Amino acid sequence: MTIIRKYLLFSIFALIYFGSSQLNGQTVEDLSKPSKIKIDSIIVHFDPIIVQHIPSELKIEIFSKNMEPGENLELSLNDSSFITAYNEGGVILTHTFHTKEELTISAGEKSFTKLITPIPLWMSVLPPLIAILIALLLREVFSALFIGLLVGSSIITYYQGSSFLAAIFYGLFSVLDHYILESLANPDHLSIIVFSMLIGAMVALISANGGMQGVVNFLSRYANNSKSDNL
Repeated sequence: MTIIRKYLLFSIFALIYFGSSQLNGQTVEDLSKPSKIKIDSIIVHFDPIIVQHIPSELKIEIFSKNMEPGENLELSLNDSSFITAYNEGGVILTHTFHTKEELTISAGEKSFTKLITPIPLWMSVLPPLIAILIALLLREVFSALFIGLLVGSSIITYYQGSSFLAAIFYGLFSVLDHYILESLANPDHLSIIVFSMLIGAMVALISANGGMQGVVNFLSRYANNSKSDNL
């Protein structure tokens, strides 16, 4: 009976020892696993104008309830992935669009996908070129500048996903409520406009008072032959 008791006590202690060691090992193993990152939402802000072959900034806002600021976060942009610090203010990345591209941004189990069509680089010269040609044809600056703005805003609206007619319609309103009004509200732009108007008014006043005719009369003294008269 004494030997049986010894074996029973030994078996009990052995079960307690191995059971506790297995439990401790399971606990350590569970603690070593990283906590599952839960991403609530991803919001991506694009530049209003995305031009082909020109680097564009992407502001990525990631919201998560179980992450602290500064904690490492794995973020993927199409086929590229990298580690960044979690920041509630957002992460700013630079990406260059060469062709029409479906952009996919992923973090955790959430992803953001959008089809981006960049504006061809050669189209950036169309608005000023058209404005210069119309100014030379009509010999009037304000209409040429307005048409140049209309062409540029229509191109931007069209490559943001609108149809051709809708791009012209929204481009017209964009010229009025965005470019003209915001330029008038900007102190730097307003000072340039006022300065240009004052220069034009001064030139018109000098011409009305005979200032240009006086310059012509002064230079005509040195016209001694037909060649100098033509000059």
